[in-house]
Amino acid sequence: MIFSARFFLALLYPRSRAEHFDRVADYLEKHPDSTLESIDAACNVGSTYQVLADMPAHGYGIYSRWSWRDVSHVDGQRHRKVKTYTLTHRPTVQTCKHSRCRYANKNAKP
Repeated sequence: MIFSARFFLALLYPRSRAEHFDRVADYLEKHPDSTLESIDAACNVGSTYQVLADMPAHGYGIYSRWSWRDVSHVDGQRHRKVKTYTLTHRPTVQTCKHSRCRYANKNAKP
C-alpha cells in the first residue's frame, strides 16, 4: 500500500486552528520567553506569527517584548535583539447557573 505525502502531513500537523492554539500554549507554558524561531521549530503550526497574532482574539493572553538574547550575527561579534513571547493566561469559559442566561454551560450537569 502506497501512502501519499499529504496523508503523513495530516498525521503530523493538527487540522484545526484551536489545536494550533493549544499546541503553542502548551509549549509557551513549559518554555516562557520563547522566540518565534523556537516556537516554530517545536510546534510545527505553519505560520507561527499568524497563530500568535490570532491567539488574543480567541481568549489567550500573549505577552511579547523585545529582549536581548544571545543570537549572534554572522561575524559572531554582535548580538541582536529578538522578540520573546510568554503565555499569560488561557481562555476561560464563563458559566452561570441560570438556565436562560447566555453564559449557561449546556454540558454541565445540574
